[in-house]
Formats: sequence, structure tokens, C-alpha cells
Amino acid sequence: MGLKRTTSKKSFSRRKVAAIRSAAGVRNKAVPTTSETAHLAPSASETVNLASTTSKTAHLAPSYDHASSLGRDLSDRQRQKRSVEAYANKCFSAFYGSVDDKKPLKTIDVFDCAARRFPNAAHIWLERLESISKASIVDIFHRIPNTRISPIAAEFAQKILEFNQHRLLNLRKTLP
Repeated sequence: MGLKRTTSKKSFSRRKVAAIRSAAGVRNKAVPTTSETAHLAPSASETVNLASTTSKTAHLAPSYDHASSLGRDLSDRQRQKRSVEAYANKCFSAFYGSVDDKKPLKTIDVFDCAARRFPNAAHIWLERLESISKASIVDIFHRIPNTRISPIAAEFAQKILEFNQHRLLNLRKTLP
């Protein structure tokens, strides 16, 4: 399965977006050319943001919870009622399996597809992901002021990170 990516004004200049769309003949979806490569890496929140360089290679760019994958759009009441697993399993990416697909791939499926295409890179990133301790994540959340995140929101986000870390690390068993 080829991996197609939707574009973001934050990741690509308008000119590059227009050129990619034009070359692909696709509206609102960018298809990398054969000279472009995508180096994908997981984060426990599974937020992937690519940036283009002059070398026509896409690299990971610093990112934040722009897809609400950590539940930032939920109220505390909703967070208390929702299952973390159900919420994380519903997360879609900005990537499509093919140009004809109506829905984007789930975030876990994007990494799985990239990992099968680049198994050595996947193993390296999964090792890095495994090295992130729960204590490190908790420490990061403790540095966020209480005026920016409620204890319920922080706990929900931490559980999502833990769940996705476990889910991504389990993919390692299926890789070559």
C-alpha cells in the first residue's frame, strides 16, 4: 500500500503544496514524487508532522497536539466518561492508503505501513520510544502550569501516551 499524505500550511509552503498537488493531479492530497522520501517516526501520541527541505527529503518536524490526539478538545467531564483505548483507537491521520480512499488511515496503520517499508528505521524509532519512561512523561506534565491543563486532562493525555506507546511497541513483534 502506498502512503499518501494530506498537506498542512504549517509543514509546506503554499507554492510547494500547489506544485505537489498539481503534479499528483489530486485535490487536497499530496503525493510525494519518486525523488522524495518520507522518514516517519512514531511518537507516543502518534502525531506526525513532516517538513520538506531543499534536498526533497521529508523529515519529522517539531509538533504539538494539532490533531487533538491527546484529547485537548474534550471537557474534563467527557474525559472522565471516555475510555482511553476507545478514544485512541478512533484517531485518524492525515495520510491515505491510496488517492481513491475516502477516509484517511488510522494513526497506527500509518506507522505500520511505514515500518514495513522501512523496517530498520522502524526498529530504531521503536527502541527510542521504548526508552521513554512513564516517569519522564509524568515529569513533562508536571511542568505544565495548572492554568493550562487540568489534572484530569493531564491524566487522560498520559494514559493515551502510555496506551499508544504500548500499541506501537507491540508492532515490533510483527516486523521483519
